[in-house]
Amino acid sequence: MNELKRVSIIIPVYNVKEYIADCLYSVFNQTYKHIEIIVVNDCTPDSSMQIAINELQSDKNKFEYTLVNHEINQGLSAARNSGVKAATGDYIYFLDSDDEITSDCIELLVNKVTKYPNIDFVIGEIKISGAEWHYPLSAPAYSSSGLDIVADYFYERWYVMAVNKLLRKSFFISNNLWFKEGRLHEDELFSFYLAIKAQSMACVNSETYIYKVRISNSITSGTSLKNFVQQLQNNTEIYTSLLDSRDTIPEYLIIHYITTSTYKYVISLSHNQTLSVLQKK
Repeated sequence: MNELKRVSIIIPVYNVKEYIADCLYSVFNQTYKHIEIIVVNDCTPDSSMQIAINELQSDKNKFEYTLVNHEINQGLSAARNSGVKAATGDYIYFLDSDDEITSDCIELLVNKVTKYPNIDFVIGEIKISGAEWHYPLSAPAYSSSGLDIVADYFYERWYVMAVNKLLRKSFFISNNLWFKEGRLHEDELFSFYLAIKAQSMACVNSETYIYKVRISNSITSGTSLKNFVQQLQNNTEIYTSLLDSRDTIPEYLIIHYITTSTYKYVISLSHNQTLSVLQKK
């Protein structure tokens, strides 16, 4: 019989007092029971942590939990990294504190680990709440080819977001997949490096994550110069890494990725510049 895998669910907390209780309830209701909860307080100025602590200490919570406190606000990337460092699980799972997971989320993801032992990561479908967006997941149910994983990512058959991915902790650490601290669009860098490092992945073709869209508060919907400069920095880092990987990644895939991402960047820049002008009128 396969040994039960311990899963560390990492929840960074910052300004989410309206959402954190529902987020935690969705974890408390998991059908899979070999879980620890890691809550990272990124120096939130609101009452999010008081609410979180009250819920974690209530009889609704049957799981072990760890509280990690930042002395100053360091951002989402640093909070996730702190969560990984505190985690004791075999696998780690990132959950944003304004989202929720389905009751069978971790069980469905772990079932893939049971079927494919030592898999690098498992990814599930995402349900969008509050918008008509869609994050595609059309990669094969299982892949043991690093090149296939890269190709599926470049062709957008699995999504950029860091959430809703069950990652083997030893794989995360040995491949130095730490989030780039102080960066916007950190998920894009993370998932790119995940794609080029992973040698095995599996997909759960069921919705396991509920992503709540809050457009008015979205960092990535901003029109600031910093937003676009950091996106350009991320693209430059990725392109440099791709050029260094020409011995392992075919040229046609590199050209496809660079062309597609550059086009998206230009369109985004143009669109948001137009919005910025209209908002000033």
